[in-house]
Amino acid sequence: MALEAESLYSPTSPAYVAATVAARESGLELDTRLDNFEQPPAEHEEEPMRSPHVEATSTEPKEATAEAAVHAGMEIDQEPRPEPAEEATCDDPEEAAAVGTMPQEPATVEAICNSGEAAAEAAVQAGMEIEANPRPEPTEEATRDRSQVAAAGEAAQAGMEIDQEPRPEATEVATPDGSEVAAGAAAQAGMEIEASDPRPAADVEATRDDPEEATAEMVELYDVLPDDTPHERTENGGVHLFFSLSASMQAGLISGGGRQGLTWRNEKVGIDTRGDGGLIFCDPSSYRALDGEERRYEWIQEILEDRSNLRAMPDWLIAVINGEGAAARDSVKHEPFWAPTSEPDPTERGGDAEPAVLERIRVCLAKAGDTTSTFDKLKKYPAGDMYVYRAHGQRKCPYGQQHSSNNFSVLVRGRALLYSCNSSECCEVRPLKQIGMLTRYEAMLGGEVAPVSADDESMYRTLDKRFVDHWAFQGDMGGSHIASQMYSSCGRVFFYNKWHFWNGKHYEEDPTGAYVRFVMMHQLSSVYDRVRERLRKELKNEKDKKKAQRLEEIIKGIKNYNNSSAIKSTMEVMQGEMYAPDLFALLDKDVHIINCRNGIWQLKTGDLDTHRPQYMCTRMIDLRYLGLDHASPVPLEFLRDIFNAKEGLIRRFVRAFAYAANGMTREEKLFFLIGLGGNGKGVWKEAIKAAFGPYYGTMSTDAVVKTPGQRPASKGSPTHYLFALKGKRMVISDETDKSQCVDAALVLSTCGGGDIVARELYTKNVEFTLTHTPFIQTNNPPLLPPGTNPKADNFRRRIEVFRFPNTYVTADKFDPSNPDHRLANTGLKERMLAPDVLEQLLSLLARESVEYYREGLGETPPEVVEATRAYFEDCDMLQRFLDEHCLRGTGLETLEHDFVDDYNKFSHEEIKPEALKKRMEGKGFKRSGKAVNVFGKRELYYPGVKSVYARS
Repeated sequence: MALEAESLYSPTSPAYVAATVAARESGLELDTRLDNFEQPPAEHEEEPMRSPHVEATSTEPKEATAEAAVHAGMEIDQEPRPEPAEEATCDDPEEAAAVGTMPQEPATVEAICNSGEAAAEAAVQAGMEIEANPRPEPTEEATRDRSQVAAAGEAAQAGMEIDQEPRPEATEVATPDGSEVAAGAAAQAGMEIEASDPRPAADVEATRDDPEEATAEMVELYDVLPDDTPHERTENGGVHLFFSLSASMQAGLISGGGRQGLTWRNEKVGIDTRGDGGLIFCDPSSYRALDGEERRYEWIQEILEDRSNLRAMPDWLIAVINGEGAAARDSVKHEPFWAPTSEPDPTERGGDAEPAVLERIRVCLAKAGDTTSTFDKLKKYPAGDMYVYRAHGQRKCPYGQQHSSNNFSVLVRGRALLYSCNSSECCEVRPLKQIGMLTRYEAMLGGEVAPVSADDESMYRTLDKRFVDHWAFQGDMGGSHIASQMYSSCGRVFFYNKWHFWNGKHYEEDPTGAYVRFVMMHQLSSVYDRVRERLRKELKNEKDKKKAQRLEEIIKGIKNYNNSSAIKSTMEVMQGEMYAPDLFALLDKDVHIINCRNGIWQLKTGDLDTHRPQYMCTRMIDLRYLGLDHASPVPLEFLRDIFNAKEGLIRRFVRAFAYAANGMTREEKLFFLIGLGGNGKGVWKEAIKAAFGPYYGTMSTDAVVKTPGQRPASKGSPTHYLFALKGKRMVISDETDKSQCVDAALVLSTCGGGDIVARELYTKNVEFTLTHTPFIQTNNPPLLPPGTNPKADNFRRRIEVFRFPNTYVTADKFDPSNPDHRLANTGLKERMLAPDVLEQLLSLLARESVEYYREGLGETPPEVVEATRAYFEDCDMLQRFLDEHCLRGTGLETLEHDFVDDYNKFSHEEIKPEALKKRMEGKGFKRSGKAVNVFGKRELYYPGVKSVYARS
């Protein structure tokens, strides 16, 4: 209810000490938390201080507590008191904020009135300020030591209903300013005192800022209150008017919460209200002011015993109070422009909160000063998602108000994060406050998954009627705003160089914009047709000719989006408003998923999720992913055949491709698939290509090898062989020949991921992140570049070689004595490419992918170690020259220039004498010099080795 804060107590003052004693005698514990109040009137010389709060916990036996309560003029009731309540808040405020209406369940509150000095002291302990204006001398009856019966009788005379049963120990209830007082000392005075109608009364208080003048002006303008309307004179000359809250709510009062300083005619007037959860004092309450004088409240017209004069507020006053919360209600109100036929049930739905959204809210709350509140639950409403938070102890909301209520909410509307304070001081009084914005991607999370189409009705529910009613008449900008609003929280349509739209499974690029234009024509036409239809109904019912003529002009001015020129001009504006380079940069960025025909294959876990825009996929393989438990008999049988049932080798081979599927490239591997023709390499390559579709790529040999003498590409020339790697996961090269060698610099820069710049012919350079793992499939593996140290770690750790040992031949060429011969299965390739077998292959790779995330590539099997060692030996051209074309022994020698010439002819390498000297020293051969000859020159030679290459 209402109490004007005037007098302020110091914790060191005699009054404070006296109040502390009284509180302890009443079983109350003093809590010295301080709140700010208004400056006292000028005639008071007391220094403004802060008022203490009281926390009510009982420390006395029931009998003593009951006696103290009765002496304080309190109601006595033996019924058990409920558990401590939180600060009075709007019932289910999260739902109220989302749907734009507030539940109005009656709150059961007992009306009690403190009397005498104990009441004033108890009020001080509750954090209330007491006005210090002088009052008439108290009567003997009011000042004598009252007995319980007398106190009950006087309280009844004050319009209170007294239950004379003993009262239990005090429990805590929350008052609007956050202080806690004992329920027995709550003194919710001015409430409607009737057991059959527990709703509190509404109190209107005219404060000292010209209260009578403001009230009189309002009454004179609107209505005359009945003479018997309950009202009292406050100790400082103000007036309290009393009305029935329950009757006022039935008459149209929207919120039963209190108000500070009502606004009338756009100006603040000195009128406050106290309602649900409020607290006031009334006659015969009294207190002693700091100057020693006693103050009191006096009834001018009491509440009649039958409550017949406790009526609903007049309509004009209800309208004034309702208007006070209009901005708050507008901020949470969501009036759908159109409820589609496929609209889901608008009731509250739960759901899992997106971690990225929670993190964004946490950052925004921290900027607003809240670093301790924790997320509680997510509620989903047609108007937006509501994230409910719990505070630990008192909190300060973004409006600057201190609250003891322990919960608030953050409403996500579009991309805006709106703070909804659930306290009675702010709920339905203050508009929702925006504390931040989600990014486009964050807004997409958990959003709409329906494909963009002309028949899609899901995006209409994002439109608010007031929004459309304004922007539908703002030309191309208005049409762009409406279109952007429809897709702002789902990102299913955006523009970056070209239009991109969600087709229900992945994003597509619309090169000409024709499809997006068709969809927008249909959807904007539907919106504008409904606006036009509504105005035509108004026109039909309009009797005023001028207004009707104006409506006709408005209807004619509405854009017609059935016209291609109209949609074209609007879409030019939309290109700017829906420009989203941030979304474009995220396309195919998640390397831990693969988009399949039936959903999103999660490579880390092997799970399958539904298609969602938030995965930002532009590719999809045309196969179903059937999970980890789907058997893979045919692919396993094939691998066991080509690798002679060596399970360790098979596991490593499959895991290499499973690693390549995730696109991380952190192993920086280059795999060689080596073997003579007809050994199964080609069948495996075709199976991988068919299974992974757009995630697979054929790599040009220019990306991994170069021919001796080949010049490097000129600066700025097209690099289509690199651009073709964009977005690929596994790439397999064409065949190489013996004359080619690995392009060491290019391989080292591309097999480890990272960003690269490349372009196709007649296009601009594009920077992208490499996600592929290269496989060189060949019968004749390229060697390392001449002069490369094959023992260098940067090559050794990157290259792994899988050798295919068998040769598959037809029956007429089969040699039973050859251990490498196998009979060819002419139908094997077709069988391996069957959709059901390819789906088996996906599950086989999925199991190894999960294992890779758990333990990496694992231990290298001996077959791979040996094949890799043999490859590096083949790459050592100097060693091969010494083994194949040189004689070694004591007394043998070769002149340096002859040795260099023979080696260069063999290796196709143009090595210099000094470079070869270092490499020969590594092989154990040290260059020496002969004695000066007759020409005065000293010849250099290699002792112990004789080259026979030129004569072989």
